[in-house]
Amino acid sequence: MNILYCLFNLLPIQKNKILFYNFSKKYGCNPKYITEEILHQQKPYKLVWFTSKKPGDFPSSVEKIFTRFQLIYALATSAVIVSNCRIGKFFAKGIKRKKNQIYIQTWHGFPLKKIEKDGVNLSKKYLHNAKIDSKNITHLLSNSKWLTDVYKSCFFYEGKIVETGSPRNDIFFQKSENISTKVKNFLNIPLKNKIILYAPTFRDDHDLSCYSLEYQKIFDAFTKQFKADFSFLTRMHPNLQKIEQLVPTDSFVVNASSYPDIQELLAATDILITDYSSLMFDFMLSKKPVFIFATDREKYMADRGFYFEMEQLPFPLAFSNEQLLDNIKKFDNRIYQNALDGFIKKFQIIETGTASKQCVDIINNHIQSITGIKK
Repeated sequence: MNILYCLFNLLPIQKNKILFYNFSKKYGCNPKYITEEILHQQKPYKLVWFTSKKPGDFPSSVEKIFTRFQLIYALATSAVIVSNCRIGKFFAKGIKRKKNQIYIQTWHGFPLKKIEKDGVNLSKKYLHNAKIDSKNITHLLSNSKWLTDVYKSCFFYEGKIVETGSPRNDIFFQKSENISTKVKNFLNIPLKNKIILYAPTFRDDHDLSCYSLEYQKIFDAFTKQFKADFSFLTRMHPNLQKIEQLVPTDSFVVNASSYPDIQELLAATDILITDYSSLMFDFMLSKKPVFIFATDREKYMADRGFYFEMEQLPFPLAFSNEQLLDNIKKFDNRIYQNALDGFIKKFQIIETGTASKQCVDIINNHIQSITGIKK
């Protein structure tokens, strides 16, 4: 056990201090939207974010920390910890959650791929730290009865599971005109154009052959079927190597990989093409079309494992460019909307656009309880 960590455990918490941790180290995902709700409510809290040395845009009132030393200090002294990923490695080294601290674990998406104990190829070290992490969590956010059951089965967690929905998905229940304008201006695409976004996930073996989308044919098919002017965007997962090899040089394709917030990008998008990414379950809340392009399903499923067959998805499913083109040609929005409604009902998905507020209610109640002051 690290002596420095033990010394930090002796420090008192700061009763209005909240630490945010995002796996990407950027201002995004569920922690961002919880932060935004706190700022909207004008709460007098000290908001601290662990981020990279090139943090990008943060609200001016947010304190940014960059070093491991600063992070350990914040873990030891914050009244509230919010993370969208495992931080058990810090607890494993000696940091202890105090009785008057809460740790809200938001996680990062409704999974098709198996997670945690259910997953494959997870190291013993990861699983060890995951178990320690779960012992320190006080609130685990879920967006469905189905996900709650998955957590109970695989998350090494027996504490409180709160079915709030996902804070990052509140954006799909808000007016998107301003967000759309912001995204299009950032990417320098015409404001009048609709957006097609191709956003696949990464492969553990870094194979690039699965990204063989025939952009021109797909673009032409969407233009013909939906009778609209489109801009074709692609966003590659940050874990992908050699990203520049995957983005075609055609003038009609825009590389959106640098856009800082994927949720804003999704909110501005009109049609999504993906493979196994949980983005599909976020984007479906907009009720807009999702098309699946998954050329390597059997291999990927063997590597990762799925909770259910892809045929259960409400989205048109293609394992080749030819099938994708056929799905675009035959797309029927009435059938699609019925499939979406059936999927949401089957998995008892709870998304109402109020997840951030519900999470901040938990934070407000905790800070009030330890200060005795109504915030």
